[in-house]
Amino acid sequence: MKKVKTTININSELWKKFSHFVIDEKGYRKKNEIIENLIKDYLKKREKKEESGITKAVILAAGIGSRLRPLTNDVPKCLLKINSITILEHQIKNLEECGIQEITLVTGYKAYKIERFCKKNFWNLNLIYNKYYSTTSNLFSLWSAKETFKGGFVCFNSDVVFDVEILKSLLNFEGDICVAVDKKVCTEEDMKVMVKNGIVKNISKRISKEETYGEFIGISKFSARYSETLIDILSNLPINLRNKGYVALLIQRLIDGGHKVHEVEIQRRFWADIDFVEDLNDVRAYMITKP
Repeated sequence: MKKVKTTININSELWKKFSHFVIDEKGYRKKNEIIENLIKDYLKKREKKEESGITKAVILAAGIGSRLRPLTNDVPKCLLKINSITILEHQIKNLEECGIQEITLVTGYKAYKIERFCKKNFWNLNLIYNKYYSTTSNLFSLWSAKETFKGGFVCFNSDVVFDVEILKSLLNFEGDICVAVDKKVCTEEDMKVMVKNGIVKNISKRISKEETYGEFIGISKFSARYSETLIDILSNLPINLRNKGYVALLIQRLIDGGHKVHEVEIQRRFWADIDFVEDLNDVRAYMITKP
């Protein structure tokens, strides 16, 4: 039988994994099997990305996490551990399960520790440093990542822990702009949404109890069609709003501009914002006991 030499091109992330398994783990004899499994994994993830049409994610991780002190005195909150893994590892795992590997991480507080952690885990993330992290909010961090908007993306803060099915539902929903919503009775501090026929009519902490449909959990999706629209809105915001505002403000501006923002119910799936030490302890307890 005549032997045929075949050349294939693989991305840098696949090559890093191959190098780790074959060189670091001394897996020379199994290199063909390793290559085959890695390529299958790569193709599977690529198919998932093509299905959803979204290939990117932006994680906003610049905040100081002052409400989590003393735990964040020397550690950025995304590197706090939920039992055996960090919050950031939990988020990256969910993104990879959904076939998203083009991940932008906007850092600020203790950015060098996040960069070191990413290198240790062989993550080829796009790191953007928000040097004004101590005086700005997450909307400015999103603005810092505007060059990555092309093609559409999902967006969330680095302190939210969530069931991967929430992300899958958001990605599979056909709307161009979608927000994940927990249908519930809200507290005063929750980011509330008013919804009519599946369309978000208002998003604010100040919505009345009677008009509140549920809580925006901070996970959103923007399709490729809206890349330029988002940049235009952010560019035209007054500087103080862009610096001090939150992603919910951007979503409200889209609503005010006549753009449809679809709500995607999380259907009682687990999620949690980790704002306080008590939140972290609750999530740790849940992760130990969940099925």
